[in-house]
Amino acid sequence: MQGFESLHNWLKQQSVVELHACMEATSIYGEALAEFLYGNGFQVSIVNPARIKGFAKSELLRTKTDSVDAALIARFCAAMKPALWTPTAPEVKELQALLRRLESVTEMMTSEQNRLETATYANCCCPYPRTFGVS
Repeated sequence: MQGFESLHNWLKQQSVVELHACMEATSIYGEALAEFLYGNGFQVSIVNPARIKGFAKSELLRTKTDSVDAALIARFCAAMKPALWTPTAPEVKELQALLRRLESVTEMMTSEQNRLETATYANCCCPYPRTFGVS
């Protein structure tokens, strides 16, 4: 990705050879950056945001901007030395994707079954259709 390459070039320009990048866990959104950094030989930690929030409270920090958050996470990383992250094995990622797809299909099937049951019920000879939310 272009942004990742720009970051990598900037790090080279700054003569950065060692880096411990610390990120808040954001579901799958930060994973690509973490994998990029890891693949380029940098250390990466992905931390539960609640830990960062607790650290901010310990500093009595209330301001919430991107630059303040970045500095806070850097201080957290230096002070707490969180465990290093390693990427999920490709076969595990594939299984996770298949599971998400299965859950999605199951949800769609349930929704469709419910729709069909409602439509069938609406077409029956029910004397009180509005009682059951059918008009």
